[in-house]
Amino acid sequence: MGALKGCGLAVLAVVVLLSLLLWRCNRLVPDADLRAGYWAHRGALEQLRRMVREDKLEGRVHATYVDAKHLPNARVREYRRLLKECGVARLWADGERLELVVDATGILDVGTYKGYEWEPVQTSPLARTLDEPCVPAEPRGRFCNAAIPLEGNWWMVRFEYR
Repeated sequence: MGALKGCGLAVLAVVVLLSLLLWRCNRLVPDADLRAGYWAHRGALEQLRRMVREDKLEGRVHATYVDAKHLPNARVREYRRLLKECGVARLWADGERLELVVDATGILDVGTYKGYEWEPVQTSPLARTLDEPCVPAEPRGRFCNAAIPLEGNWWMVRFEYR
């Protein structure tokens, strides 16, 4: 009887954990909070953009990984300090274009993320909101994206992969 009770508690714990994970799916930072974060950290975000341009950065920087092996350790630490200050989980750049992931859900090649983007010419379709999925119920493709202008070449963005 004691073993069955222990099994029941283990099953309950798994169900509760899975429920929490499913509840979190597709619940990304609201547009209003993302916009407020941009204005609160505008200076640091601009500093990141200048650094990307100065370093001709190609690839990712996040808390435990950096693609640009040529960067000095002090420079990587500065990127990471600014990312943390801005609430950004990951930076991706191609020398000029800059993508900053603030919030994400999913695993491997399926998921959604929201954040900021600096791009000389915005190519993402414009949207009224990023709080709703951009993939139609019966998507023709596996990917979609949408953007809302902030100022200049800065955008709030949402990317979805299915």
